[in-house]
Amino acid sequence: MAYFIFNNDGLIQAIASNDTAKTNLNIDESKLDVRTVSDDDYNKVRKGLAVNVKVVNNAVVIDIRTDKTECPPDVSEANYQIKTQAYLDEYIANVIQVCKYYLDANADHSMYSDILNYKNYLESFDTSSLTYPLSETTWEEYCDNNSITYYHPLQIP
Repeated sequence: MAYFIFNNDGLIQAIASNDTAKTNLNIDESKLDVRTVSDDDYNKVRKGLAVNVKVVNNAVVIDIRTDKTECPPDVSEANYQIKTQAYLDEYIANVIQVCKYYLDANADHSMYSDILNYKNYLESFDTSSLTYPLSETTWEEYCDNNSITYYHPLQIP
């Protein structure tokens, strides 16, 4: 059983794979909308394959990357491949920043060492070692396909 956590406007704020991961998010469930979702839907979001995750008419709606207008400029419109090293560098830099925010405020949190290890991995990852465009559609999918432990930004408290 996985969870999506939405704000009061129906916009996704966090994801959790199970009850323990949900507890680790340190959220106030009375102020947020916590929805149980399938593992399949959870994995679509975790791998970055879903866009526009929201609550509509009391139901969770997940749009999968199919609309070319949703495609960032450095990503192939045909299959959403990461086309350039510059795009991947920017994405990884943004994830590193999310990790830093968490690490700066949560030294005693149970996920601290996991997030620190992921941040260190990201900082040492040589994006020039890859051949572009990547066959994977997202960084998270690349990690998943290559047995790299990763965290989607929505998993980081």
